[in-house]
Amino acid sequence: MIDVEELRMVYRTSDGDIAALDGLDLHIPAGEIRGIVGPSGAGKSTLIRCLTGLARPTSGSVRIDGQEITTLSERELRRRRRSIGLVFQDVHLFNSRTAAENVGYPLRAAKVVRDEREERVTQLLDLVGLGDRGESYPHQLSGGQRQRIGIARALAAEPPVLLCDEPSSALDWATTRQILELIARVRDELGITV
Repeated sequence: MIDVEELRMVYRTSDGDIAALDGLDLHIPAGEIRGIVGPSGAGKSTLIRCLTGLARPTSGSVRIDGQEITTLSERELRRRRRSIGLVFQDVHLFNSRTAAENVGYPLRAAKVVRDEREERVTQLLDLVGLGDRGESYPHQLSGGQRQRIGIARALAAEPPVLLCDEPSSALDWATTRQILELIARVRDELGITV
């Protein structure tokens, strides 16, 4: 599902070149959950940026579901990104939209018809355990609830891959455990690679 070979990402700075990724090889089979750990600055976020095409690596290969990401045009990358769900540490919800509107935003952008969109949003809110909070605004939700909304939004377009960049680092231990259990359940119920 995710195959990375000899991935290298070099940043040029006034102090010289810095290799954020240096010859990285990674294979994640379909339906698996893999975690990448390391200290701050180890290249974890750079790897996610390379997996999504948000950053072009200096060299190497990135294939997701058999498709080489590094050679796609910007237009092809935008289309491909729709099949990759992203969850970040800072959820970036729209404060002026309800939880349901935040979850439905990618579907609205993709011009999914209203009835289908509303049905999908209801399913996703139920999946993440917030079926009763659809009309709540982000400021009315706890950090863990906002993260659950972010996960639901990332799943809206039914991606085969869900990439998470420290989705629980700002949460307490009990909430972190709930988020990790949710991610495992999402994998089990939807067959998504995480």
